[in-house]
Amino acid sequence: MKRRAISNHPEAPRLTDRQLEIWRRLVAGQSGKWMACEMGMTDAAISNHKTRLLANIGATSNEDAVRIAVRWGVGKREAVA
Repeated sequence: MKRRAISNHPEAPRLTDRQLEIWRRLVAGQSGKWMACEMGMTDAAISNHKTRLLANIGATSNEDAVRIAVRWGVGKREAVA
C-alpha cells in the first residue's frame, strides 16, 4: 500500500491515498454515511479507514482531525465533490 507525505509539516505522517481522501472529505463536513455512498464503500469500511486515520495523525475525534488539518494545510486547496 503506497503512502505519501500529506504536507511539509515536520509532524505530518504518511497516509494512504484513501485515508487522505477521507480526511479531506471529513474537513469538508461530509458524514461517514455520505462518504460511503459517494465512494461506493460500506459504512464499516469508512469507519475503519477513519479510525486508522485518526490514530495516524494523533487525533481523538473528528474535531481534532479538522484542527490538525487546518494546522497542516490539508484540504484547503483541494475541492471535494
